[in-house]
Amino acid sequence: MRKIIDDQRLIYWCCSLYYENNMGQKQIAERLGISKSSVSRMLMTGRELGIVEIKVHHLSQYMYEDLEEQLKKKFHLRDVVVAESSPLDSKADRVTKLNERAADYLDRLLQDGDYIGVSIGSTIRNIARAKKECASHKCVFVPLVGGIGRPGTTMQEESVRFIFDYFKKLDIVISGMNVESMRYETVEKLGYVTKETIEEFRKKGAVCNFVLRFFDIDGNTKPFEEYNKKIAGISMEAYRKVPIRILLTAGTGKADSIKGCIHGGYANVLIIDVDCARELLQDS
Repeated sequence: MRKIIDDQRLIYWCCSLYYENNMGQKQIAERLGISKSSVSRMLMTGRELGIVEIKVHHLSQYMYEDLEEQLKKKFHLRDVVVAESSPLDSKADRVTKLNERAADYLDRLLQDGDYIGVSIGSTIRNIARAKKECASHKCVFVPLVGGIGRPGTTMQEESVRFIFDYFKKLDIVISGMNVESMRYETVEKLGYVTKETIEEFRKKGAVCNFVLRFFDIDGNTKPFEEYNKKIAGISMEAYRKVPIRILLTAGTGKADSIKGCIHGGYANVLIIDVDCARELLQDS
């Protein structure tokens, strides 16, 4: 004869009443007509079988709530997530911690059916490598940029035109800045721009290369329009219309670049480390 504590249906009801309805073990025992000791064993069995999952969040996720609130208020942001960092951290340590926080945030944010736009670069790629278990979400991921060419030619190509239709459906966009101080590393490696051109753009006030476009601290792209219009991908106007615009970066030396993204309307959610957060707050 099967023992009462082996009845999975009864175990489910026991766990549901305890964890979802906040009933005490004595109340559950009286309601289900079983002993209090049986209730206790069923609650334990429910965890062993995976009917109940209990997760304790690491304290570091709540260490910088004050910094997050200050940044949200100062820059009028939708959300800010600050990852921990230490002077003893290597570059790999810093990247790992940032991506763990990013993965956790996205796990809570993403919903089935969301359209997610992603930029290029190592920062975004590393999120997928974060050692964190995430729920499975049925989302559509859309590349935001495809390279550089003659203005208007890509839109006419039948094989990629559907991607531009997806841009209108985007719920979230995610872009990153390299954690090193070399702001233009990606576009240089891809051969999209020369060092001479970068120096020319710096003199014009460029503070950032974002989804392959250049702009100044106010988010203004006009001084660099001749170059920017060659980029095949989402327009900056369309980018600004996406409801949730996430910028992911870490380290110091990024204040002007981040402010350019915020002032231009290209970021309303920051996922950064504590060093970056403090620099943004100290910067006038």
